[in-house]
Amino acid sequence: MKIFKFGSLIALLITGLSFTACSDDDNESGSTSKLVGLWESEKIIEWYKEDGVIVEGSLDEEDDTDLRYEFGEDGVLTMYERYNGTWHEDGVGRYKYSGGKIYMSEDGEEWDGGVSVKRLDDNVLILEGHAKYREDGVNCEDYMKLTCRRISE
Repeated sequence: MKIFKFGSLIALLITGLSFTACSDDDNESGSTSKLVGLWESEKIIEWYKEDGVIVEGSLDEEDDTDLRYEFGEDGVLTMYERYNGTWHEDGVGRYKYSGGKIYMSEDGEEWDGGVSVKRLDDNVLILEGHAKYREDGVNCEDYMKLTCRRISE
């Protein structure tokens, strides 16, 4: 389950399929300058379905304080995971915030889709992603909603 939790944001970014948001993308939440800084996860809802059945995760919100995302002014996103009581860098890429979504690239390859920014203010960042796709004859669906608090600017 730990791998699933950390991989949620990344998995939703790299599926390259349709992501949905409940609000109009033209109503961008916050600005890139508000996004810059270090954010730590607090709550997460995530699940993965195959043919309509949840096979990983849950519909319930869970406490989760083991993920950090550092959005740099230079467009660099550094991801961290806490294990054995220590923070470890667990990925670096580039990001772009546009139309109420965060888009990423890694190793020069841009990932399609994006994760919707549902709320962005001085202290709270809420990300949400939802993707439906077909893989090996199976209807798959991913969902993630991650609530973070600002650690530093």
